[in-house]
Amino acid sequence: MAPTIVHETHVMLQRPGINPVQRYYTVAFLNKISILCASHDPAVRLSLFKVYFSMFKKILQSPEERKAEAFKKDRAKSKKDQVKEKQKAWKKAK
Repeated sequence: MAPTIVHETHVMLQRPGINPVQRYYTVAFLNKISILCASHDPAVRLSLFKVYFSMFKKILQSPEERKAEAFKKDRAKSKKDQVKEKQKAWKKAK
């Protein structure tokens, strides 16, 4: 169960535009997991190292790289599907 939780937490950390407060609480949560589970499970220990190093890499990026990453287009969906999703989100917000 712990590897799944670490993976999903890593996915959350990779979202663009994550708030520094959210990042802080996520790291605190991962530290709690490391205290409870990492000493018993080497897979959790390895995945935690990967999460921490990917987070450090993201923090050390230049502002231009961050902007470029935030504005990457989602090539998996067509333009029509993207427009439909934006319209649905806009209608939900009303």
